[in-house]
Amino acid sequence: MKNWRKLFNNHPFFFGLILSFSLLGCERILMEPNPSANKTEIFEQMWENIDQKYGLFHLKNIDWNQVGDKYRSQVFDDMDDHEFFDVLAEMLYELRDGHTNLVSDFDLSRNWQWYLDFPENFDFSLVERNYLRENAQISGPLRHQMIDSILYVYYGSFGSRLSPENLNAMLERAKNAKGLIFDVRNNGGGFLNNAFRLASALVREEQIVYVEQRKSGPGHDDFHPEQTASISPSENAYAGPVVVLTNRKSYSASTYFAAMVKYNDHITLMGDSTGGGGGSPYDGELSNGWRYRFSTSRSFDREGYPLELGIAPDIFVNLSPTSQSAGVDDMIEAALLHLKNL
Repeated sequence: MKNWRKLFNNHPFFFGLILSFSLLGCERILMEPNPSANKTEIFEQMWENIDQKYGLFHLKNIDWNQVGDKYRSQVFDDMDDHEFFDVLAEMLYELRDGHTNLVSDFDLSRNWQWYLDFPENFDFSLVERNYLRENAQISGPLRHQMIDSILYVYYGSFGSRLSPENLNAMLERAKNAKGLIFDVRNNGGGFLNNAFRLASALVREEQIVYVEQRKSGPGHDDFHPEQTASISPSENAYAGPVVVLTNRKSYSASTYFAAMVKYNDHITLMGDSTGGGGGSPYDGELSNGWRYRFSTSRSFDREGYPLELGIAPDIFVNLSPTSQSAGVDDMIEAALLHLKNL
């Protein structure tokens, strides 16, 4: 049994999760809490809604009927709210999806195994002290520093608005650089329009960047036809070589961003695979007032690879503890060497 009552405290991904409920364009059901609804009814309400709307059953080979039977037998109308929350949270956990949450007044269920089972591969304090340093320029959410004629840029959250002015300030500085390193490690996602804006500033030609299918009916195979997403180079797009750094905490909009730039010859993905998050969240409310969400679409990169599984880098690089203790970020150093050798 997962310890769902270990409340989150001072964790950066909490803000990304809460932000996603209101900002990712998800569908919402608004209800007044119904104190007369019993726990069996509430369980069936959530199980059936997921059964009809979740978009990734086949990708993950999940037998939702079997999952329902497993947890249905654990629900009793006289159980207390904490016990009931645990059962629902455990059932959501079976989806193995970072976009699934259950929110009550006393707890937030979550699945963070998409990064907890993998190396951290990032130390912001090290990056700030030894690479960005005290004189880094700050253009809105972008922090950038010139390192050996190569511009290093860190973007910590696609939930932080990236204005055209912010982006132009960075791109103006990049004009004099031999290459550009764009770091989205530990970027847990946010607004997709920020990912589109940034990708458009890095590509050289118009291109399809991913395809999406949304649920069209209650069957597990009921999807609308594919919709394609495309980008074109912005007017002042960077013309030089680019390295994009990712790790397992690069999630949701960061995975989409990695997919948008991956198949460009002048752009190299480096580091570790992104964490995934390739389904658009559906936001609902149970009749007892608890809110929950889950992914109700499926997305693929332009070569047909599912974004939910994360985008692999072109060059895998891990941070070694020895390097970190010496104040060295192996990924940044590998990116610098790659760009210098072009």
